[in-house]
Amino acid sequence: MGTKNVSSKTNGLHTRVQRVTTACVLKILSLLLLLLLSAAAQAAFYGGYYYDDNGDGTCTITDYFGPGGDVTIPGTLAGLTVTTIGSYAFEYCNSLTSITIPDSVTTIGSQVFFECSNLTSITIGSSVAIIGVNTFSLCTSLTAITVDALNSTYSSIEGVLFNKSQTELTRYPEGKAGTYTIPDSVTTLGFHAFYNCDGLPGVTIGNSVTTIGDRAFSHCSILTDVIIGNGVTTIGEGAFYYCPNLTGVYFRGDAPGFGASVFDYDDNVTIYYIPETTGWEATYGGHPTAIWPLSPADTDLNYEVDIYDFSVLAGHWLQTGCGDPNWCEWADFDQSGTVDPNDVVLLADDWLFGIVP
Repeated sequence: MGTKNVSSKTNGLHTRVQRVTTACVLKILSLLLLLLLSAAAQAAFYGGYYYDDNGDGTCTITDYFGPGGDVTIPGTLAGLTVTTIGSYAFEYCNSLTSITIPDSVTTIGSQVFFECSNLTSITIGSSVAIIGVNTFSLCTSLTAITVDALNSTYSSIEGVLFNKSQTELTRYPEGKAGTYTIPDSVTTLGFHAFYNCDGLPGVTIGNSVTTIGDRAFSHCSILTDVIIGNGVTTIGEGAFYYCPNLTGVYFRGDAPGFGASVFDYDDNVTIYYIPETTGWEATYGGHPTAIWPLSPADTDLNYEVDIYDFSVLAGHWLQTGCGDPNWCEWADFDQSGTVDPNDVVLLADDWLFGIVP
């Protein structure tokens, strides 16, 4: 009987274990080296900006630690072309007052300028093709978003952001004050288009608009009156969510479809409609409906006090003896017997709205 060579087998096992261990250690070291090289390549700081090297001669701004004020983002950082502003890069930067985005940038991520409360203006360069969600949200001092005329994706009119063809209103600056009339070219009001616009007391949506996006007017704290044209067929989820001072929404057309929570927390709102339209019931979106009352200054009964009504007033100015049946062709708005300054007051109160409180 032969004798087993235990020592030889043990030595062979130790050799195999050593080989496996060495291979594992080399793999771990290689991975660590790759991670270190990657971190070294990405974690870079230059001129107040943290940025990632994209590996193709371009970079992405990931954070900002500059002094604020009026900031013009450079087109290059450490020899790399700036093409992307990463999500959250400038969020909560309350020292910013204005920012200019260079022509090299093609992408602006989500929430890039979120809650930059002192930011008043943004200028967008000619190459930006993507703007993420909530990019300008809670920029409560923002009054103007201006887009380079050569940009092929976006455009602006009087500080309001649109797509290039101006068929979609993308973002209305939160700090812009006064009533607003949607341009006739617009068919869609985008997601969060007027979100948190606390300077907006009234808005007129023309007949060209077909879609009001989700949360389009959510959290507009002083919004009281909205006129909606006869082309609207869809109102998105939460479109007028938490507009606590909203008292009247006036529809020119048939009752459109609407999403959930469309008028939630609008405790005092009444939905008005024109008698000839269809689809209206006792409530709409959980709130009472009523027939749209005509303004006494609406002489042609088109539910809008406009230049025609002014011309009627002017044509009978200071005329006396007004009475039944037509009160000086309805120019005597208050039916006092004379076309006088009191009628001008009525016209001015309802000018371009035709809303009777």
